[in-house]
Amino acid sequence: MVMELSRDFENADIRSFVNEATDDMRFFSLNGKYLNKEQTYQFLQPMFDKWQNRHLSVDSLEIFVDRRIAWARYKSVFSFVSRFGATDMKNLNTVIFRKNSRGEWKLHHFHMSSE
Repeated sequence: MVMELSRDFENADIRSFVNEATDDMRFFSLNGKYLNKEQTYQFLQPMFDKWQNRHLSVDSLEIFVDRRIAWARYKSVFSFVSRFGATDMKNLNTVIFRKNSRGEWKLHHFHMSSE
């Protein structure tokens, strides 16, 4: 799941990112915003549409899995080119997944903070 979410970010497919989430998913952004599922899409998609040559790398991945809850903690570097030039965003990420009644893992919580 972490790699699928990373691929969605890299491809600027924010709709897929939020579609993989529970209905009560929460996203905590770098600038302190606390967003629900649709707000996450509205917040991220315009930015991603402007960025070119996107690449996301994941490192130091830690995973814990229980019967209905799983979490992952990892470092990421999101590289892109904007009108301001090339940028590397280095982040620490924590994600929580919850298994639904159909046995599917869905994103429930996403938090990133600057490294």
